[in-house]
Amino acid sequence: MADVASAVIARAGAAIGLSPPGRKSATSARTRRKSSRPRAGSSASQESAGRQLDIMRSLVERVDALTHRFSQLGVSGKADSASTHTSSTVADGASAATKEQAEVTEAPAQRRPGTVPILEKEVCAGLFAPLKAVPDRRDLANVLLQRPAVRIPIHTYTYQLLEDQVGKEPLEGLFDLVEDVGYISPRLTSRIEAALFSKVATDGTEAMQQAVLDTFLSAIIETATEHMSLDARIDRNAHEGSMTKGTCRPDYLLAISDLLVFKGEEKRKGVVTTIAKELTDKMIPGSVGKNGKLDYLIGYATAGSRILFECIYGDRMMSMCSDTLNLAQTKDRIKLLLILINVVRVAGALYNDRHDRKVEFAATA
Repeated sequence: MADVASAVIARAGAAIGLSPPGRKSATSARTRRKSSRPRAGSSASQESAGRQLDIMRSLVERVDALTHRFSQLGVSGKADSASTHTSSTVADGASAATKEQAEVTEAPAQRRPGTVPILEKEVCAGLFAPLKAVPDRRDLANVLLQRPAVRIPIHTYTYQLLEDQVGKEPLEGLFDLVEDVGYISPRLTSRIEAALFSKVATDGTEAMQQAVLDTFLSAIIETATEHMSLDARIDRNAHEGSMTKGTCRPDYLLAISDLLVFKGEEKRKGVVTTIAKELTDKMIPGSVGKNGKLDYLIGYATAGSRILFECIYGDRMMSMCSDTLNLAQTKDRIKLLLILINVVRVAGALYNDRHDRKVEFAATA
């Protein structure tokens, strides 16, 4: 399946001027590849990058649907004849099957190329596992930007486009290549790639302005709740009684077992720090803090494409725990990806700290 998808990607890559990837590690591929394409900076390269991004958005969706359909039909791709390791392993016959079965228990980043079991649960269990202790709120800005314990599988051409936009450093330790580890988490991969390349609306309604953020919330928060051990609810502009005043409704909320653990306030335009004040204005006094239901609560505020994360503590007090991000910029989308992954992990730790039933992410069904 992964090879069939790779073939489709290779054809599309050729159409937009990208050379086919070798089966190298993410680090090796980044280090040894020397691109002949112009770097971002000239108007011509920016226009070319824009066309490539449009093609990539469509490609990600089509490849995901195609690979999923092949999986349903029981069809697998042909082994890559260019891979000496894979060819020799296939030639080993029964011993290869035994080795591949044993590799299913390894961490995703350690799998050899060509192994393509679906390991969505395992990847998400490592990605979203609650922190063992509640972080000090004064250190949240650093905690929310920590690299995850498990790397996110993305396609090589996705990685190349990101590297052209932001360089190597922001991507270090964050991604693995699907061509290396296999298409092991198709839902997570397709959602992440769609979020990274969604278009920003320059005008329109508040809902249109939040479209990019919605793709990230779906890719991270929704995916996490699908694998969470406890009941979780995601909603918009809905009643929430655990910490919110009766007539007030958060624009976005995540509740675990009917307890609010994350929320957001969104506006089409305005000053994001002013909009953030609604995070505390709508709260029931004493909801968080020493005698509250949680030690503190993480929330966000948006003004168009700009987003700011805040820590709510004490008697409706608040402190910033991120810079103001601009989702029109790829580098800030990478930061948002990290922040939302760690929001899930911190929210799990906050809940577990004061409840007997724990938030967990089981690696197996």
